[in-house]
Amino acid sequence: NRGWMQDNTILKGNREYQPGDNWKHINWRMTAREQGLPVNLYETIQPRGMRFILDGESFCDKYEEALEHTLEILSSILIGLNAAGISCSLSLSRSKRFPAMTLFSEEDGSMDGLLLRLAGFDCLAAPDPNAEQTPINPVYLPSKFPADAVSQTGSIFLITRSGAALPTSLLSRLDPGKVWILSLEDCDVPTQLGLRCMALDALCRGGGPS
Repeated sequence: NRGWMQDNTILKGNREYQPGDNWKHINWRMTAREQGLPVNLYETIQPRGMRFILDGESFCDKYEEALEHTLEILSSILIGLNAAGISCSLSLSRSKRFPAMTLFSEEDGSMDGLLLRLAGFDCLAAPDPNAEQTPINPVYLPSKFPADAVSQTGSIFLITRSGAALPTSLLSRLDPGKVWILSLEDCDVPTQLGLRCMALDALCRGGGPS
């Protein structure tokens, strides 16, 4: 549907039933009055946009391949959604070369600038000066996001290495009703938060949030 859907709260009119029409849209009141078999026509609207938040620092204590794999999946998702006409934005945590930022597709629908910045993302991996550092157990500062990271009226997808290691700076600002956690390794999201979680690799297999 190229990002468009019907708003069943806005009735534009009706027409006679045609093969293939959804039976749920038949106006049964008019049918009961022997006025044929009319089908309700509803206003078509573009659904609310999708915001993706990349918890980059959660990947910094793992192999670089994990982050590269995640960036490849995210890029494919963004390209596919943009081709379907669905508005997307991306919030990145701070990196070695850039501060935290939120990016949007360009006015002409191009994703070039957004994808270029995503491809150049490099983990900050800054050690926490208050934490004990060991070669076996490095400690990193949590991801810091722009203030508008969760100011989105549509769906929000937080991408992290582990559901059990969600950035605490975001937890209090997330609305469980519109947030999905996409985790590379596990979905051990604290149950008391009420957040939904699914495996990031499931999107490569054609699955996805309903």
